Amino acid sequence: WQGLQQALEFIDAHLGEQLTLVKIAHEARLSPYHFAHIFKRFTGIAPHQYVMQRRLARAKLLLAQTDVPILTIALELGYANQSHFSEVFHRATGVTPLTFRLNRT
Repeated sequence: WQGLQQALEFIDAHLGEQLTLVKIAHEARLSPYHFAHIFKRFTGIAPHQYVMQRRLARAKLLLAQTDVPILTIALELGYANQSHFSEVFHRATGVTPLTFRLNRT
């Protein structure tokens, strides 16, 4: 499905923005309901879950491969503040962003 690839590229290019279902569906040229249904059928997860996974994957990459401040990473990935980012990151990975960075190898 061509719209899926467009949606995935749009999400990756706009991780730091507020990505609503309406915005993503518009990129795929579908109604939000239809887009969400097709997205989940093709990926196995809801669009919102996918966005969160991509943000966490990008955060892990930046934490492991750069010395960009954690606050900067949080803001670049669309989190309101470092505290919220740390909470989401810890819930998903079991460690804080700082611990993750310090344990990089």
